[in-house]
Amino acid sequence: MRAQVLLPKIFNFSFTYYTNKKKLNPGDVVEVPFGKNKEIGVVWPGECSKLEKIKIRNIYKKIEKYSLNKNLIEFIKWFAMYNMTPLGLVLKMVIGSNKNLFTRDDENFNQKIIVGEKYNLNKEQIKALNFLNLKNNKFDVSVLQGTTGSGKTLVYFERIKKIISEKKQALVLLPEIFLTNEFKSRFSNFFGFEPAIWHSKITPKNKRIIWKGIANNKI
Repeated sequence: MRAQVLLPKIFNFSFTYYTNKKKLNPGDVVEVPFGKNKEIGVVWPGECSKLEKIKIRNIYKKIEKYSLNKNLIEFIKWFAMYNMTPLGLVLKMVIGSNKNLFTRDDENFNQKIIVGEKYNLNKEQIKALNFLNLKNNKFDVSVLQGTTGSGKTLVYFERIKKIISEKKQALVLLPEIFLTNEFKSRFSNFFGFEPAIWHSKITPKNKRIIWKGIANNKI
């Protein structure tokens, strides 16, 4: 049997490998030969190329406990297309390129539970929230105008709370890293748990934990 394997490199296509009759599913993390080295890749959906007079190498092994679900695979494909970026580089952002990170451990993303505070919105905030809720899943850009301390963040937090209640995820972008601690504190006070934080100072190990949590819908 053959399988397509996407590697976390600059390539915008997957490579064909033999599976040694082992059943592999799209999203499975595997170790494969690439040149003179061993690389970590992901079994990618799609038909295998019909290669002639080309030696096809064998997948070494499947990395147990790790896999990408269908939603994350579709997100990688969309992200690559939307940003005109090779699939392999997007995969590298997701899983990293250090194969030593894929060790047999039982490490999971555990959110620190905090007692969340309760907030009451005023009329203007409720009006803004109702407007945001009307947009539902449609793409739209909305800007809340207000002076510092007027409660714009609380409106967005209420919108995010509704999204989370629907078993969905939300992404919040900040303009500077130094705003992270203040945002995390306000987020924790409101929701009762800490958000997953991602920026250039986050270690590759913690990035892997975050992506694993996203893939398993635990974040």
